[in-house]
Amino acid sequence: MANEERIESENSSMDKHEKFQETDPVFRFMFGGPRGTGNRPKKQNTGVEGFLEQIDLEELMVQIDTLLTSAKELKPLVSKVRPFIDQFFRK
Repeated sequence: MANEERIESENSSMDKHEKFQETDPVFRFMFGGPRGTGNRPKKQNTGVEGFLEQIDLEELMVQIDTLLTSAKELKPLVSKVRPFIDQFFRK
């Protein structure tokens, strides 16, 4: 019985020590965190990958199409106004 109590005492002290290691920031800084893969949160996408996942490609294509259509419709107007703009910059 004394052996079992000693083993249980050692297990509980190991649990306390492991919990201390997990919560102590200095210990984690010096020796790293636990190596269990199940406890790690999934890596969040940052930077370009995270940005690209948030883009609605269908909406983007609609916006590009609208922009190109508008540019085609404005081209004749720009060609009529351009001589006046050039004349303004020459002076």
